[in-house]
Amino acid sequence: TLFRIWTAGRVSVPGFSEDYALLANGLLDLYETDFDPVWVEEARRLMGRMDEKFLDPGDGTYFYVARDQATPLVRSKSFYDQVLPSGNSMAARVSLKLYRLTGEVRYQERAQAIMRHLQSHARENPWGFAHLWTVQALGLTPPLDLTLVGDPEDARTQALVQAAHGSYRPERRLVLKNPADCTVLEDLLPWTGDYRQPGEAPVAYLCRDYTCLPAISDPQELSLKLATAKP
Repeated sequence: TLFRIWTAGRVSVPGFSEDYALLANGLLDLYETDFDPVWVEEARRLMGRMDEKFLDPGDGTYFYVARDQATPLVRSKSFYDQVLPSGNSMAARVSLKLYRLTGEVRYQERAQAIMRHLQSHARENPWGFAHLWTVQALGLTPPLDLTLVGDPEDARTQALVQAAHGSYRPERRLVLKNPADCTVLEDLLPWTGDYRQPGEAPVAYLCRDYTCLPAISDPQELSLKLATAKP
């Protein structure tokens, strides 16, 4: 359970739906920095808790406060993107990321349910749904999947990681598999079992819309392919 405030060793104010969604999104971003699968698992756990505490099964969106939290009369929902994205639009983005990572259709269905429900609101007031439009654009963009295979401590692997981070591709799914220690990753993301390191050099597999290029071991080549890959 998340809390919104921590001070002097004490927590207060139970977390709202946006807290769960924003933290889950941060954990998925964190995975792309150190590639520890625990962050993906924790993001999934948070979204599971979000479903338990905030989900409205009637329309697939999330209430602002949890079921067990005292509220004045009516439980409201956060739809509008303001200084921070709304809990619902961020939940749609996290669900879309988790779908592309795990392949689990339930995450795709959750993202689609939120976007479908908010569509009419966004048409009436497009300025209030900036992040939701971003999520919809990402959802309509053919997926760009980049899987690196190699020892994370190898300088050649790190060069591939830098090349991956050097190109701004928000629709990209980035995963690093260590062939010597991949049991947890393959349990979490079974599709990674299909990717191998064919020789001694680390490699990158770049796939656009489920069509993959031959394995790439040269960071400069990877940078070029990423820069020229059409959305």
